[in-house]
Amino acid sequence: MLRKQSKKRQWSASKTVRIFGTAATVVPLAMSAQAVSANPIQSPVVNASIDSLLANAYSTSLVAGKSFAIDLDDVFQNADDLDYAVFVQFNSIADVSVSNDGDGKKLRIGLKKTGTTKVDLMVWVPETENYEHQRFTLTVQPNYALNSSGTAGIGDVIRYYKSHPAEFQSTDDYRRLLQAAVSSSAPAVNHPPVVYSDAMSEPGSPDVKDVNLLLDANNSETIDLSDYFSDEDGDTLTYRIIEGTDHPTSGSFAYGQIVGGSQLELHAYGTGSMDFIVEASDNQSAATAAMTFRLSSEWAPEEPDDDFILHTIGDGNAFSIHEGQSAKIDLSRMFEEVGEGEVSYDFSVDDGYFVDGELAGSELTLQTTGSSSLTHLTVMASDDEGENWTSQTISISPAEGSKLPDVAYNNSIATAAIDVADYFAGSYTFDASVPEGPATAEPNGSLLTLGLQPDSTSTVEVDASNENGLTIRDRFQVEVSDMSPVDIGVQHMNRDGDVYFASVDLSAIFPNATDFRVADYSYELEDLSGYSDYSSNNMLMLRTTVPSDDYLYVDVEAINDEEVTGTYRILFSQSSEPFAL
Repeated sequence: MLRKQSKKRQWSASKTVRIFGTAATVVPLAMSAQAVSANPIQSPVVNASIDSLLANAYSTSLVAGKSFAIDLDDVFQNADDLDYAVFVQFNSIADVSVSNDGDGKKLRIGLKKTGTTKVDLMVWVPETENYEHQRFTLTVQPNYALNSSGTAGIGDVIRYYKSHPAEFQSTDDYRRLLQAAVSSSAPAVNHPPVVYSDAMSEPGSPDVKDVNLLLDANNSETIDLSDYFSDEDGDTLTYRIIEGTDHPTSGSFAYGQIVGGSQLELHAYGTGSMDFIVEASDNQSAATAAMTFRLSSEWAPEEPDDDFILHTIGDGNAFSIHEGQSAKIDLSRMFEEVGEGEVSYDFSVDDGYFVDGELAGSELTLQTTGSSSLTHLTVMASDDEGENWTSQTISISPAEGSKLPDVAYNNSIATAAIDVADYFAGSYTFDASVPEGPATAEPNGSLLTLGLQPDSTSTVEVDASNENGLTIRDRFQVEVSDMSPVDIGVQHMNRDGDVYFASVDLSAIFPNATDFRVADYSYELEDLSGYSDYSSNNMLMLRTTVPSDDYLYVDVEAINDEEVTGTYRILFSQSSEPFAL
């Protein structure tokens, strides 16, 4: 009893990468697209459409011979972090490319002659396939400033250049001005309409589009023919159906109509397949363009009488957890009962086996297994003692990074804080408990404050929950003792000429220790063998003449009167210590 998914229309222009015929030019910028990341990544966010910018801020620039640039920050959020590719329908009309001249990424447009071309700017987040399209139209007007009579000679080109020097930034800008001058003087040549082809077309059939209808669910489709036909000269196109029924008849299951000038409506009231051939004309020449829209219709399958309303536990029923964490899913939240009868639940691990599961009533508990593979679960609910099941699929992937680590604190520390958001892949509400030991744990947002008790060991559990019935649990140990080190952070070395030096009071790290020693240290440091045996000397002095961009380290050990030991790694940086203004 799977809930039926709605079908996507194969003909939809918004789901394809459009490649404009044999006259198209492709100008990619970092064109390669990597595989989709395991973690969902947001698609590019649009600030404004390019069509609206052209109609307002750049309306006076749409003139043959002119060149201009649109700052892509005006079009997309974080535009400089995105990758682009440009598809131009008629490269005889315009050059369009994306460039980065050090002042951010720009969409550069150079207009060669009067006419109309469509442009598809494809943009995506690097290393993903989350594409966004900005499709826009360039309608280029004559350059009357070049010559008011509509034609231009070399003298006009020189005068225009001298009076508009800011428009010319490259040799391509000069070349386009000359092209505009030549085209204004050449006899007008009419170009017939053409049909687009796109990347979703079957090989050998770029002029055929499939339209699939599920009757009762969707008995008609409306197609904007301007998505499939264009005219280089910008002529208004007229359309007519030259094959296929154009009105309801008793002997046909379907018919088509041209409405509103450029809208093709296809209607079906029975099952079958029929070709509708649409012809486009610019009314200037005998040459026309034609495209076949292949309509197929069938009755929509009957929807099952589900007794549940389905809810997801998150984005696409997918989440990530770290190895060593566990997850709990409240299946009663995923399957909202609308029928009658006692509900029973079940599940299966379909693949990956990153988790093992245990079901108790409606609560499914998942424990990681160490396999580190994307795992799919099928969860099910039934209200008729298992005769019929309604199911959903859940995807679980290993999260990058690690779970919450065990921590140790010195007896001198009363409270400590940990930002637990760094250890959970997603957006959650946090809660905490201490099932073992005297410590306390109070969350405030994602900041967990620990109340510490001397000479104790505690177990802390952190629950990260969303509002959809998913809870991810992590647990870690908190040890408090005399010999737990006090974290002193990165130590910044002083410099005198070529010599870097530092000193550290080891009793600040181990307040209750009596003796100290150096167990290991970076090879760049000068000999510290004098500190290799336990000594009551708590001052560590070190130096080096070797520059390093990496942290240097010293591992120290300490011991107290009860012969309890502790260890700590001190990190040293040769960069200047930051200071507060």
